[in-house]
Amino acid sequence: MEIKFWGVRGSIPTPLNSQDIKLKIRKSLLLARDVDTSTEEKLDYFLNQLPFSVYGTFGGNTPCVSVQDDHDNIIILDMGSGARGLGYDLKQRYPNGKALYIFLSHTHWDHIQGIPFFLPIYDKNFTLIFHSPKLDIEERLIAQQEEKFFPAQFHHTFSKKMIKHIKENDELEINKDLFISSYKLMHPGDSFAYKITSNNKSVIYATDAEFYQLNEEFMNKMHQFWFNAEAIIFDAQYTMQEYISKINWGHSTNTMAVDIAVHCKIKKLILFHHEPIYTDEFIETTVRKSKEYLNILYPDYPLEILGAYEGLAINI
Repeated sequence: MEIKFWGVRGSIPTPLNSQDIKLKIRKSLLLARDVDTSTEEKLDYFLNQLPFSVYGTFGGNTPCVSVQDDHDNIIILDMGSGARGLGYDLKQRYPNGKALYIFLSHTHWDHIQGIPFFLPIYDKNFTLIFHSPKLDIEERLIAQQEEKFFPAQFHHTFSKKMIKHIKENDELEINKDLFISSYKLMHPGDSFAYKITSNNKSVIYATDAEFYQLNEEFMNKMHQFWFNAEAIIFDAQYTMQEYISKINWGHSTNTMAVDIAVHCKIKKLILFHHEPIYTDEFIETTVRKSKEYLNILYPDYPLEILGAYEGLAINI
């Protein structure tokens, strides 16, 4: 399976502004003061050594992740503003259309606001199959594109659409080697995690969730769903310091993510749903501190920790 990230921010899109770019340029020039960049080769070498937060960006689009299996089935996890870029990609790769399996964690705006700007929804050759445990999911999707909010109504767009309700913990078979199940999370209005399994390997998408009750009973209940996954995409919107003032807001921290990943014997942790006020440098520092936390508390556990950024592709 290939997992690709199209939007990784939480709550609201946060594109870089001119001041952000100026600060990146300034830091680059400061780091270059004592470096020989007199040739293109030396300049390229210098640029390649810069921290990611200086030469790149984690991105400002809200959540959208695609998962493509070995049989060319495409799963889409949430459709925040990152869905716009995914839509362009799918239109280019599949000019004759394709069936797309869309799983929504919930319908807070940052997780569905990309649907009206998702090009395949306007193409009659595409079939969009929406999945959710929410019984009124179709009503919610229609409401976002009512005429008073958006000029193109949901069912007036040209793509074929199917709405499927799924039950928590039920395993949905997409084909003989692709299965998806859901797990209810703690979040205002409810949110659902999804586990995608193919070739006996699983990836878990668990955004918009709060995990302040990390007691033995709670952790044991999670085991059947989470245990031994290859990778988990985890809501780590806050640091622990900020979380203290935002308990019951429905989001988790980077250290909670590490604790759960280790407890459930997960191999790769991708920190996701970044707080919109956090800079690239701050997120990069949070990823580093997460690794330090792992090394201090669980020095013998081989967990790989990444910060999700737009364009990141992972094969499992």
